[in-house]
Amino acid sequence: MKFIDNNNTVVVLGSWNVSIFTPDWVKKYIFNDIDVKAEILLDSVFSIHLTADDFQIFVSPNRLAITNQNKDDDSFKEIQDIVMKLADYLPHTPVSAFGINFRVQVDEKTKIFEKAKLPFYKELVKKGTVDYEIKYTVNRGKSGQMTLNVSEKESICEFDVNFHFNIKKLADLKQTLLNDSESILDYKAKTEDVVLSLIRSCEE
Repeated sequence: MKFIDNNNTVVVLGSWNVSIFTPDWVKKYIFNDIDVKAEILLDSVFSIHLTADDFQIFVSPNRLAITNQNKDDDSFKEIQDIVMKLADYLPHTPVSAFGINFRVQVDEKTKIFEKAKLPFYKELVKKGTVDYEIKYTVNRGKSGQMTLNVSEKESICEFDVNFHFNIKKLADLKQTLLNDSESILDYKAKTEDVVLSLIRSCEE
């Protein structure tokens, strides 16, 4: 089992002032003077794509996304630091939700769709070039939920796990991630538990 790249490890929905995110500002306040490369995108809306070492930040008027190319624990800790700095320096940014995303790949087909006694088996569907896909959502308290997507094709099985939270301000995001067992690294561990539990259910 290995964590593989997904484009958006953390996504925060809200009304972002894209013009704040100049390379100089991001270098000084977010990346501790690490050089930052910027690409301005002029499609339907003004947005910016910033890169510094292992990390990328994409900012549009309604969405901010952060991703890390390496998937080790230190990299996820650094993503948490980036999110905390954004909450500290831009506390008045109107926001509505944030999500934490992980993608896990298992090289050998697990036969989940044949063996697992899934309560959501009826949601199994064929999808494009993927043999099968399921989607399952679990509410986590008043504001949070977990969504699991599983797809199997040939000898590869992939698990996409999203933890979604409704928030009203960036301080809510910060408070959520500072709670015990609620850091981004903790959610990585929870993802491992979900995937391993599902795989074990096929082996019984």
